[in-house]
Amino acid sequence: MNLRQYMEAFGPLADPDLFETASLLMTTGLSGKARTKHLRSSLYKGKTPWKNNRALLKDIDRLPRGVEWVSDEIVIGEDSNERVYTVFKRDIVKVVGELIGAPRFKNHMRYAPERHWTSRNRRQRVYDEMWSGEWWWRTQDPYGTIVPLIIASDKTCLTRMSGGGQQAYPVYLTIGNISKSIRRKPTKHATTVIGYLPVDSFNDIPNIRTRQLYRGELLHRAMEKIVEPLKSTTNGVPMWCADSQLRRIYPILAAYVADSPEQFDVSCVVRSGCPICKQTYKGRGDGGCNAPFRDQTETLEAMREYRRTRKKRELDPLKLKPWWPFWADLPYVEFPSCLTPDLLHQIHKGLIKRHAMTWIEEFMGPKDFDARYTAMPTAKGMRHFKKGITTVSKWTGRESKEMAKQFLPVIIDPLIPNDVVKLIRALLDFTYLAHSARLTETELAAMVEALGTFHQLKNTMVEWEIVSPGAWDDMPIMHMVTHYSYSIRQLGTPDGYNTESPEYLHIPFVKEGWRASNKKNPIPQIVKYVGRMQAIRIHQTYLDELYPERTKPRERENIYNDDEDYEDDGNVNEKDDSCYESDDAEVELGPANTAVGAHIDSEDSGIAYPRPLLSIALQPTVPRVSGTTLVDTYGASDLMPALTRFLRPKCLAVGEDHYLLPTDRFDVWHKLTLHHDVLPFAPDEPAQRDVIRVKPPVRDHAGRLRDAGVFDVALVLDKPQAFGLKRYRAGRVRALFTLPRRLQHLHPGPLAYVELFAGFRPDQSATHAMYTTTRLGSLADGRRCAVVPIERISMACHLAPRFPNMEPIHTRGRKRTVPVFNPRNDLLCHSHQFFFNEFYNYFTYLFVMYWRYFYYENPTLP
Repeated sequence: MNLRQYMEAFGPLADPDLFETASLLMTTGLSGKARTKHLRSSLYKGKTPWKNNRALLKDIDRLPRGVEWVSDEIVIGEDSNERVYTVFKRDIVKVVGELIGAPRFKNHMRYAPERHWTSRNRRQRVYDEMWSGEWWWRTQDPYGTIVPLIIASDKTCLTRMSGGGQQAYPVYLTIGNISKSIRRKPTKHATTVIGYLPVDSFNDIPNIRTRQLYRGELLHRAMEKIVEPLKSTTNGVPMWCADSQLRRIYPILAAYVADSPEQFDVSCVVRSGCPICKQTYKGRGDGGCNAPFRDQTETLEAMREYRRTRKKRELDPLKLKPWWPFWADLPYVEFPSCLTPDLLHQIHKGLIKRHAMTWIEEFMGPKDFDARYTAMPTAKGMRHFKKGITTVSKWTGRESKEMAKQFLPVIIDPLIPNDVVKLIRALLDFTYLAHSARLTETELAAMVEALGTFHQLKNTMVEWEIVSPGAWDDMPIMHMVTHYSYSIRQLGTPDGYNTESPEYLHIPFVKEGWRASNKKNPIPQIVKYVGRMQAIRIHQTYLDELYPERTKPRERENIYNDDEDYEDDGNVNEKDDSCYESDDAEVELGPANTAVGAHIDSEDSGIAYPRPLLSIALQPTVPRVSGTTLVDTYGASDLMPALTRFLRPKCLAVGEDHYLLPTDRFDVWHKLTLHHDVLPFAPDEPAQRDVIRVKPPVRDHAGRLRDAGVFDVALVLDKPQAFGLKRYRAGRVRALFTLPRRLQHLHPGPLAYVELFAGFRPDQSATHAMYTTTRLGSLADGRRCAVVPIERISMACHLAPRFPNMEPIHTRGRKRTVPVFNPRNDLLCHSHQFFFNEFYNYFTYLFVMYWRYFYYENPTLP
């Protein structure tokens, strides 16, 4: 189709300017009445061909929509309980054709399985994308191209109040040929909705078994309608692919993403069983994984016998539910192996929040437990629980993850048995490893070992009467997590099958359509809304191809592994950043307006260390600050001696003698950003961005504290020849500044005043395995502070106080013998011993684990 034909076919919307107007009116959340009001206003009147919303929608509905929506009916129940439901769906095979043929995915697509290794000697297998797993290798046909289907379903409430009655049950589809880094970005549209399942609780049916039967039948018969086109693909389907090649495609259900309860429902397995293997109820909490995997042929044969005889004894040996599965007749499907790890519900909301948090609360008591979270020093990207954690009313995956970051240092206490600390450490190691985007066989073995340690020590909870004997069998997730390593080897790492993804997709595919509806029988209206949004996206793609010179740069994807910011950074009034780069701690900064990519220091030994690209605002946050203000307000108490030590060798080098004067003024910044490149030993992980905040307290005119301020802690390069964490010392950054102009020829770039902590020491007790450090109380303990070039700041870090060893705190003139855990108390000043919290973020954890593995293989390192 040429341009003229295109314009004639779609009328006014072929005009890019008019389409931009229509797109804005349709995608900014305006109601139909509001759109009409806009079109009749002086801003639009006479400039658009639409008099009202109806005319606009008429043109929108003329646009191509891709795979059309259709409805189908299913009948559930019998006799007086017979009911008819409507399933809204799109042809799944045609949707696969859209995804596999989309040119935008050309550079992110694979058509055959691959095996990855850590080195050329092929000793260490690597698992990441779906095409690196064994399932694809096992299923691959040499004369066809497999398209692994990844289906996700998740029921969601439409009304804000729980139990409000209206729910939606969308079903999403993506394909394993597309890289997971693209699949999990909603803006890439690599995952799309293919249907909406009907929802009914059947609460009006008094018989519980009948009610459960109808619920299961409704789910499976509706899903059967959605996947029905796959039954005709046994011999493959010719499709044009993103690389303009014609291939015979075999779309096969490879992964089903669902939360734990839904995994049992779609597998037709009762809660006392396991949807993946034949593990019995008794002993499933022991941690073993010795039961054989479920055999699909055996499962279907048992169900056929039940349908013939209607005797429950046919189902009991395999712990099956009495409804026919939707996946029974799908070609080449092994459904038990399709179920993927559910990190959100099984780990974060399950083992960590529901179980581990409850156990520790029993040991410590809620008051002390909350107080430690309340008093925990803050760090950028880590939530500060100002009111504790036991009072959190709504727990999401985000709260569970933030709680886990601080969990281990909080629980280290004489009241907590060492075995419990080891158990929590093992659980966190398992969690963080399972989070990885790329896992080697060594790391999978470490996961299995951590899980084994957890199961080995969990009976400590029984000995302390925290958990009742036999309770482990009532926790199905205790067994489900034992299948993680198998699933990773089959389908790749769990981040490609995150159950959080459907929750994000609910916004464009459910919530927005719900808000645009009249709230009565909403699903057909949601379907119409989704179709219109799809048409707008498709039309925008056509216009971009027809008018490439008009194509606007899309909003840049966030490539950083940023944690959500919970704390207020304050109004620091930063302007455009200028980037500084250095090759080591002694090299001068480059030009202020030069931006050079970040890199990782590998040195001669091949060991990776953080070497970030630093950026700081072009203009200071506060110009011309006196030294007295830096000392009194910023807390840089030894600024003048430290600055003198820094300048002395530079003065000697140039043969000059300079003194700091009371009239000297310093330009001061409140933020330093560190841009880390992708790690060479974890190339699939996103790049990291650290922010060092240096913000002084703010008081009102009466001297009352309005903002306590924040001074972050960072790793400062101390011994370049040492290995791992021993290279660095923790330093609390109290000031970011430049020298007065008369001294800038000695050092023109920004400097940092840091309060240094002692060198890191490994855990001597072999319980928590965290490095420790201490606050330097006197010069005899070592140099307490220093002025350093900002290039020596290598990465942000978090120091957690050792709560049992805290010093007494003076309060209102009296010395308390019991530590005061209060967010207003700066524990970085009041505590003496600290833990280097490697769970602060995943970037820190990766580096610490990498250095540990390297040291185990090379124990002679300094």
